[in-house]
Formats: sequence, structure tokens, C-alpha cells
Amino acid sequence: MPENTMFEHELEQMRIALAEILLEEIGLNGRDALELADRLYGEVATSLEQGDRVDLADYGYISHRGGFASSVRY
Repeated sequence: MPENTMFEHELEQMRIALAEILLEEIGLNGRDALELADRLYGEVATSLEQGDRVDLADYGYISHRGGFASSVRY
């Protein structure tokens, strides 16, 4: 799998995982969870494309959930 395709696949998997966490752990409804996951996905993808290190704890949306966000870095 070419590097760009792998990168895009990993980002898509991250977007899906974020939506699931927002839906199940935080209790957002399905549409809100998908919209927020898409917004986070866009912000993270942009940062990664620019070569920045991303710590999801920087995104206050999920950092209050018992340390999950602080342990996930891309």
C-alpha cells in the first residue's frame, strides 16, 4: 500500500474511532458525534500533514474523559 494511501487509511480509522468514543463514552447522539469527529479529524489531519506532533489532550472535547486523550498521540 503506498505511503499516502496508508496515511489516509490510518486517519480514516482514527476518525471512526473518535466518533465511536464520542458516541459511547461521552454520550453524544450519532449525528453530533460524527460532526465532531469530522472536525477533529480535519484538524488532526492538517497538523499531521504539516509535520506537527499531535496530542489529543490538546483537544478539550475529550480530555476530560479519565485520561484517554492524554494517552493517545499521533
